[in-house]
Amino acid sequence: MRGEYRHRARLCLFGLLSLAVMALIFCLSAQNGADSGRLSSGFLASPLGRLLTRVLPRLTDRGEGWDIRKYAHMSEYGLLGASAFLFLAELFRWQERGRAALMALAFSFLYACSDELHQLFVPGRGGCFPDVLVDSAGYTGGVLMALAGARLAIRKKNARSQRRFDGEKSSWQSILLLKKRKN
Repeated sequence: MRGEYRHRARLCLFGLLSLAVMALIFCLSAQNGADSGRLSSGFLASPLGRLLTRVLPRLTDRGEGWDIRKYAHMSEYGLLGASAFLFLAELFRWQERGRAALMALAFSFLYACSDELHQLFVPGRGGCFPDVLVDSAGYTGGVLMALAGARLAIRKKNARSQRRFDGEKSSWQSILLLKKRKN
C-alpha cells in the first residue's frame, strides 16, 4: 500500500514538473520580439549573465544576446526532457527505462516543433527548424542526465539491499555457529 502511494505521488510530482516546464516554455515563447529582447538584455546585464558570457563558449558570431537565448532554450528543454523521462520511467515503474527515454525524446521533439509553430504567430518572433535542433541538444542532454542519475540511484539501492541481505546471512550464520558450539 505504501509503495503504491509513493508511486502515485512521484507520478504527480514528475507530471506537474513537466507541465510547469511546458508552461514556462509557452509563456516565454508567447512574448513578442521586443519583450523577449528586453528580457535577454536584462539577463546579460545581471552578474550571472556577465559570468555566463565569459564562461560559456560562443555558438556563433551573432552576438551574446543570441547565444544566451540559445543556451536558455537548451536549459529549459533539458528540464523538459529530464522531467518527461522521470514521469515516463515512473509510469513504467522503472522497468523500461530505455523505452521511457525514447518516448521522452519523441515527446520533447514534438513539443519543440509545436513551440516553433507557436512562435510563427507571435509578433516580432519567428519559428525555424534550426531552433528545434538547438532545443534537441537540450532535451537530449536532460534525458541522458536523468537516465544516468536514475541508473546510479538504482545501483546504489541494489547495493544497499545486497549489503542488508549479506548482513542477514552473516547474522544467521552466526546463530547457527552459536548453536553448533552449544552442542
